[in-house]
Amino acid sequence: MRGPAFQSLAYAPYFDNYLQYIESNDVQQELRRSSEGFVSLLKELPESSLSLRYAPDKWTVAQLVQHVIDTEMIFVYRALSIARDPNELNLRGFDEDTYAANAVIDQLRMEEWIAFFDHIRSGTMTLARTFSVDQMLKTGVASGYQVRVDLLLFVSAGHTLHHAKVLKERYLPHIESGLHA
Repeated sequence: MRGPAFQSLAYAPYFDNYLQYIESNDVQQELRRSSEGFVSLLKELPESSLSLRYAPDKWTVAQLVQHVIDTEMIFVYRALSIARDPNELNLRGFDEDTYAANAVIDQLRMEEWIAFFDHIRSGTMTLARTFSVDQMLKTGVASGYQVRVDLLLFVSAGHTLHHAKVLKERYLPHIESGLHA
């Protein structure tokens, strides 16, 4: 990770998968950068790619986008809860596959997915501006691991960049070749 240091926290080990994409200590910059990259990539994808799976047991493009949005909303809820409520210091986890399996994804077109993501990310960025320095450094527990408010926001940015990379490396070759699993 080239961005902020979180070594003093015993955060979930999988967060490193996302923090490796962070380049600065500026949460607004990272949220903006990850959003621009993700949206730019989605705008390149044809409408027909929403139902594409790069392998039979993998999510469709629409499920992946819904997962990015769901995760952002959960991480932001965690950040808000920890920042604002002195009694809310232990939040439960979530099962991403259960969320994906129970989402109605075939009702939205690509432009609607992009708008949905843009709205959620815009809200995240605005909410982050309402946190004081002390609130950004406040810690709690989520999914059994220590988290800090700013960490959750950086992880959300990195999570978006991670899934943009998955789209590029695993889905895009199938879209470009016309192969669908």
